[in-house]
Amino acid sequence: DMADALFLEESITPVWCEQLAVSRNASHFGLQYGNECWISNSFGKYGRADEKDCNMNCGGDPQRKCGGELRLSVYAVGKGAFLY
Repeated sequence: DMADALFLEESITPVWCEQLAVSRNASHFGLQYGNECWISNSFGKYGRADEKDCNMNCGGDPQRKCGGELRLSVYAVGKGAFLY
């Protein structure tokens, strides 16, 4: 469950969110709604969503996707890897 911590940032980027996760010793982070950063040590209890559901651009980096409505773009900290 990614609900361990939520941070809102209008100019969000995956790098910004990852830095928050690192500072809190979290292993994963996810971006949602184009301005939400979720951090946690576990994720995926709802399974994988269709990639097209992550259709919102990041507020601080319009070239990147930052999730969607009730959909997280999930990454592993330190790996630069998009997981879900």
